[in-house]
Amino acid sequence: MRKPGKFTVPLVALLVLVSAAVTVKLVLSKAKTAVLPAEYVAHGGGGVNEERITNSLEAFNENYAQGFRFFEADIEKTTDGHYILIHDWGRLKWLFNSEPEPCDLETFLGLKMVKGLTQMTLDDLMRWLKDHPDAYIITDAKSDNIGLHKYIKEKYPKESRQVIPQAMSFEEYPEIKALGYENIILTLYKVKYTPEMIIEFAENNELFAVTMHSSTAKTDFPSKLKEKGIFMYAHTINDASEEELMRNAGIGGIYTDFLQPD
Repeated sequence: MRKPGKFTVPLVALLVLVSAAVTVKLVLSKAKTAVLPAEYVAHGGGGVNEERITNSLEAFNENYAQGFRFFEADIEKTTDGHYILIHDWGRLKWLFNSEPEPCDLETFLGLKMVKGLTQMTLDDLMRWLKDHPDAYIITDAKSDNIGLHKYIKEKYPKESRQVIPQAMSFEEYPEIKALGYENIILTLYKVKYTPEMIIEFAENNELFAVTMHSSTAKTDFPSKLKEKGIFMYAHTINDASEEELMRNAGIGGIYTDFLQPD
């Protein structure tokens, strides 16, 4: 049998040490960049000038200044295929004193928002994220959820790391995951899943969080998910006493218009 050369054993040991060092470095690097769920999410950019769900530039700026770092943004598609920030077309009446019907991008940008607020496109929001590298956007796509996140990944690969998609169903999750998003929330407002269904899904799919309506949070739903270590959000909470109720039920974070981070 051929004996190992005198340099073979030290070389192997050196390679093992280098490999271990690289592994540790990668693990530490991932730990540094890991995103943890925030206790407060500014709903629709957060309240501003006593208005809610404006998704306006001023809402994002003011609530960032108040300490928010997680923001939920409502995103819709114009009739000519551009992504804009608006909760629903009915908000055109409320926020712009305009006819509440779908419109094209030029029409949307030409509208005057109430109280001196500024409407935003998705591209505006991505530029805002670039200027606020410690902020995160939780998306609430009103249509074309997969197309939206594909657009973000392709046009804004760097800023996409600050985007936390909401999957509207089990079926959407793998499609969003395949686009390269690491942190995905399962939101329940369009589906009717039991706690057992979610727990089974979470065993095979990593969830950043599960978001539910406050009415669902007042059932035994949260306790079952909390037992399995699943982080939960409830929406939309604007009363301190209701927030306390949510926390006692096992809810880890809330979407809010007017409550402030501690």
